[in-house]
Amino acid sequence: MRKLFSILYLVLLALFLSACDEAQMFANLNQTIDNHLEHRAETYQQQVDYFNDLAIEIVQSAVAVYRHASTGLATGSGVIFAVDDTHYYALTNNHVIYVEEGISHYYRVHDYLGNIYSAELVAQDSLYDLAVVRFEKDEGLSLRLISMTQDNPALDDRIAIIGYPASQINAITMGKVKGYQRITLSDTPPEVVDITFDVMAMDAPVKGGSSGSLVVNEAFELAGILYAGSRNPSGGAVMTSYAVPIEKVLEFLAKHGFEVSS
Repeated sequence: MRKLFSILYLVLLALFLSACDEAQMFANLNQTIDNHLEHRAETYQQQVDYFNDLAIEIVQSAVAVYRHASTGLATGSGVIFAVDDTHYYALTNNHVIYVEEGISHYYRVHDYLGNIYSAELVAQDSLYDLAVVRFEKDEGLSLRLISMTQDNPALDDRIAIIGYPASQINAITMGKVKGYQRITLSDTPPEVVDITFDVMAMDAPVKGGSSGSLVVNEAFELAGILYAGSRNPSGGAVMTSYAVPIEKVLEFLAKHGFEVSS
């Protein structure tokens, strides 16, 4: 009996010491986390401020673009870049709005508040996979114009992508520029997309339906228009996203007679 009590005592002592060690471990972990947060407070606050500006201000420039045709519905994203007395103008992808000749169709644009507008196509170009649609201004509602940088982002520059993938509203993802490269899209005819220049590759993940999303730099300036992505072999989210860089966006706009102020 005495031997049994001795064994029970040792087991209880081991459990007690284990609990003490676990409590100490969590205390040390909490202290480590607190120290880390204190040391990186300024950096984290900058990231929070950056995201807040994206979510509150820059989303006001984003729109969803719908192409309704007798052959089906296509959806994408866009960004408001210009305005005149009667209309707003939004950039999107040519492959979002493209319709074969003779197919009946019409366009609609949804703003960040969910308001719906009839839209018309005013420019398109497969060589850039870019297009411009315009929609009438709603009296009493002012939408935000995106400002544009003049220079392509550099390697490892931070970027953010805002769009309307798969009916999701104002989706935001962030990442970095990983380089510039030429890519080939599968099963896309040249009258729809015929890009032959190097495009911007990014590690910001995006979902299907994100075409036409705006890409902004750390100064919240338009740095490109998303147009493609590649998936992991195992599937899932698009892990490398590609954008028409701002240099080519500006070239497209100048070619089609649009004046853009930076």
